[in-house]
Amino acid sequence: MPTVQGVDLSFEVVGDAVPTCLFLCSDHALTSRLAESLFNAQAPRGWRATSAGLVAAAEPDPRAERTLAALGYRAPEAVTRAVEKDLVSFMRVVIALALPTDAALPDWLTPKIDLRVEIEDPRPLPEAQLQEWMTQLNQKMDAVLTLCRERTPRPFG
Repeated sequence: MPTVQGVDLSFEVVGDAVPTCLFLCSDHALTSRLAESLFNAQAPRGWRATSAGLVAAAEPDPRAERTLAALGYRAPEAVTRAVEKDLVSFMRVVIALALPTDAALPDWLTPKIDLRVEIEDPRPLPEAQLQEWMTQLNQKMDAVLTLCRERTPRPFG
């Protein structure tokens, strides 16, 4: 089963690739993990999401799993990873999430970002406010879902 940075690439939808949306945040501890789960719960048919950070946190923020469980979402794999060229090369859509506009992005990454979602960084928020933050993210998810639908491969014939 082929994997890149722990992302299973063995699914088959069109040819041998599943359209995948990458959510990118600063450290892959909280923000992009929440977005990945939210997207996967409402993804266009055949799509899935994964996530990474500009750097990899030592471990996921435990509030992510508790918040997702409270909302009925499945938490992503309990490892963190930093974004790398090989991971991005397999993505149909790349979303920058809650990154400061002056965030230092690698030169190779900047042109790969399809959409920047402007939303408050949830890391400093108390856990009690994360569910409200998820509501705000869900309101912004329409733009992501629309972009993914536009990039869904169409069958021939």
